[in-house]
This record gives sequence, C-alpha cells and structure tokens, in this order.
Amino acid sequence: MALAAVLLLTGAPRLAAQAPPRTFTLPGGLRVMLREDQGRLLFRARLRLALRPGDLPPGKEGLADLALRMMDRGEAGQLSPAAFDRALDEGGIRLTRTLSAGALTWELVSRSRDQDRALGLLANRVLRPVLDPATLEPERLACWRDQEAALASPDARLRTALGLDGPPPATEQGLGQLTFADLETFLRRVLRPERALLVLEGDLGLEQAKALVLLSLGTWTGAPLAPEPPVPAAPAAPPPVRIPAPGEPLRVEAAVPPPADLDPSLRDLVLLLLRNDPRLADLLAPDSPGGTLRFTLRAPGQQADAALAALRDRLAALAGRGFTAADLDRARTAWAEAQRVRPLHPEAMLDGDLQEADGLAPRSWAVGAATPGALNGALGRWLDPARIRWAIVGEAAGPRP
Repeated sequence: MALAAVLLLTGAPRLAAQAPPRTFTLPGGLRVMLREDQGRLLFRARLRLALRPGDLPPGKEGLADLALRMMDRGEAGQLSPAAFDRALDEGGIRLTRTLSAGALTWELVSRSRDQDRALGLLANRVLRPVLDPATLEPERLACWRDQEAALASPDARLRTALGLDGPPPATEQGLGQLTFADLETFLRRVLRPERALLVLEGDLGLEQAKALVLLSLGTWTGAPLAPEPPVPAAPAAPPPVRIPAPGEPLRVEAAVPPPADLDPSLRDLVLLLLRNDPRLADLLAPDSPGGTLRFTLRAPGQQADAALAALRDRLAALAGRGFTAADLDRARTAWAEAQRVRPLHPEAMLDGDLQEADGLAPRSWAVGAATPGALNGALGRWLDPARIRWAIVGEAAGPRP
C-alpha cells in the first residue's frame, strides 16, 4: 500500500494541468509570484505583509486594527478617501483587507482589462498612505465600539479566548494609550517591501507581469529603521476562560495551533487522519485558520470542572493514539486526492502559492517519506498540554472573569 500511495502522489494524472507559479523579486525586496491562466477573465492579486512578534507589543492591543482604520480614512497616493472609493467603484474593483495573527493582507479582484488600474490603486493604498491626525479620536472611539459589538456574543468571546481570529483584540485601555506617533511608527516598520509577498493570478505572461509590478510598485523602498523592538517572551497557556451563555448547555472547548516548526507534510497528514477518524466525530470541531485543531466536548448536566477534566483526558489519550502504517497509507491517498482537485479552486491555489513561498507547503517526496513514528511524534508535540487554550461555555460556565 505504501508503494501504491507514493506512485499516486507522483504519477497520477491531474484533473487540470497546472504549471508551477513563476517568481521574481524587485530591487527593493518585494517577492512576486505569478500564476498564469490564459483562460481567466478576472485578475486577482494578494499582497501580504508579515507581522513579527515585536510589532504588536503587550499593552497596546488594537494597534494594528487602529492603524489600518486610519489608513482607510486617510489619503492614498493623493486620492482622498472618497476619491479612492469612487475609483474602485468606477472600475468594478474589489479591494479587501484582513488582519491575522501573522500578517496584514490585501486582496484585489478586477476585470483583466483593468489590472493596471487595480494594481495602481493597491499601490496607492499600501505604499503612499497619509494618516490624518484629525481622525484619530473618532477612529479610536469607533474601533472600541466595533470591538464591543464584535464580542457581544458568546461565540465571538469564545473565538477570541481560543485565539482563532488573529492577534489579541483591541482593549479600551490599549486603544487609549495609542498615540499618533505609535501608529506612524508601526506602519513605517510593517509597510516594507522586504516583508511583502505579492501573488498574481490572471491572463498575463511573465514579462507583462514584471512590467505591471514595476510600474505600480517598483518605487517601493524602506526608509532606515530603528533596531527591531524586543520580542516578548512566549506567554504561558492561560487558564480556562469561562464564558456564560444563558440557555446553552455546558460545553468545553480546546484549541491548539500546530507547532511553528512542524514539517508541513506531517501537519497535513495528521490533519487528514484526525478529520477522517470516526472516533472523533463527536469531538473534533470544523477546521480553523492555520490548521489549528479545535475540540468540543458537550456535557449537559455536568459540572464545569468535571467536563474540563474529561476533555483533558480524551486529548491526552488522543496524543498517545499510535498511528499505524495502514493509517499512513490512508492519509497519503487522501492527500493525493486533495492535490488532484486543488486546481479547481482559485482561492485554494492562491493560499497554496503563499504557503509555497513561505516554505509551508507540503512536498510530495516528504509525504512519501513520512513514517508512522514521525506522525506519532508530530501529534504528541501538537497536543502538548502546555500549548492548549481552554474555554468553558454555557449556562453553567460560571461568572465571566
């Protein structure tokens, strides 16, 4: 079976032939990946800027969120906020941004014929933002109101407690301590080409893509910076968060991201085995960002501490589960099938290209070389009790801390 699985990884025909993305780097350090698709009518671009541990210091929760809001309310390449939005609307261009624990990301979708204009607007937003000090206080207040609204539901508080929605959320105290200089310093540090990766997809060749990127982003350089801020020590796993939810039966939740240095091939194989294990059907919750494992134990009528102990015991047993050679063969086959259908999903292709650029994409040879012992070691590290975040939710969860 192992030999058959390896052959499936390397020799099976694909549903749609896909050439690997082509890459180039601009003089300022911006990395670019191009996935050429001559039949695509839409142009897509995703610009991601990496966040580093020292960028979001403790005590200034909300720094990134407020900085992005100030960018949206300020000029972008001498275009006022209203003029910028009007240019997007007139061109039928969709520009969205997201903030995750590890990156700021802008995603752009336009018609192929408008790709020059679209990428130029993205460049104006990211390369040439001008913050307006007059908007600081209104945006600070709006940011806090939005945060209060976002955490109004028990589910939102749960996702925050489990660390599923990016960096720590804004706090009233953290927002209150932020100054205009803090925001400018943060953007100078983060909006830099050497931190950036741009992925393009559409009906354009390599030379056309180079010309397009040079025209829009070729002047992007980073000014000299002060030394990197110190990296805060990794916090210890917090105690279980209790989230009252009137009318809901008691449940205990746990979440744990994969170790940062875990081989991507082992990560994907372990995920596939757990997702398809019928013994975990009542425990394993839907997928979460970044491959985070999330578990839910429903325990109506029980005491919160007893339910928490029960989930701890089940995860401890899972960590020592013991994958076999037959399990590994099944995971390899499932992984190969997922690769066959991946070209049918544009979003999955872009996600895969970003992972590829960061060295986070699994390699077929590494999938073929995996062993049951390596899988068991990966699962044990992944479910280290010191790395798990816990939450108790429901009517019997107790008072909110």
